[in-house]
Amino acid sequence: MTARRCRQAPDRADCIPNTRAAASIDRLIPMGSVRLAAVAEESRLSLGRFRHLFAAEIGMPFQRFVLWRRLIIAFDELGMRRSATEAAHMAGFSDSAHFARTIKAMFGIRASDLFIES
Repeated sequence: MTARRCRQAPDRADCIPNTRAAASIDRLIPMGSVRLAAVAEESRLSLGRFRHLFAAEIGMPFQRFVLWRRLIIAFDELGMRRSATEAAHMAGFSDSAHFARTIKAMFGIRASDLFIES
């Protein structure tokens, strides 16, 4: 089933439940590792089918989406005046260096360039 048809008939068994999958990912992030197999199982789809539908519906691979969500959570925490280390841990990064490397990989800039106060 195409992504367009899934949006038109989200109750079909072969459509990925976007909000349910995203909610599962957000729930698993603070616990550490987010496994594709765990989210696929919660969605009651095979691993391969889930991976395919996830990429078609969301528009990016599963692991890239998980990293994106981790970054959003960490940036939200930084916005609440948490330290980089606290924000990194709350978003499931192992430490602030891992958070900084992910920023560099995703955006091509150093983390320190993001946090320069004007």
